[in-house]
Amino acid sequence: FVKYLLYCLQCCLWCFEKVMKFINRNAYIYTAFKGTNFCSSCKKVFGLLMSNLVRVGVINCVGSFYPFHWQVHGRIITGILGYFMMKNDADLQYWAVPVLIASIFAFAVAHTFFSVYEIGIDTIFVLFC
Repeated sequence: FVKYLLYCLQCCLWCFEKVMKFINRNAYIYTAFKGTNFCSSCKKVFGLLMSNLVRVGVINCVGSFYPFHWQVHGRIITGILGYFMMKNDADLQYWAVPVLIASIFAFAVAHTFFSVYEIGIDTIFVLFC
């Protein structure tokens, strides 16, 4: 019984952490734009998010799906292009390692680019509300 209670508590704390990170991110955006202190920005952003709950859900779903979608496609396209470029090279014995490294690097670059993109989406949303 205690084991399941701890699992439930761990799940609740995980959810609380995710909510706090989301509110903090938007509160920092609001603080940077309006120049207010952090606590009043948290209060204002929480009110904005609660009054626009459907918009928050739609923007987060769409704003998370498309960057992930393009990160995966970028990795696949990089892998396919790398394969076709290196399969005909007679001096190269193992083409998989350079293609894998290029795919990982492409994913890292795409992830960095789309995190900035997600911050831009969140900023526009907070300032729109």
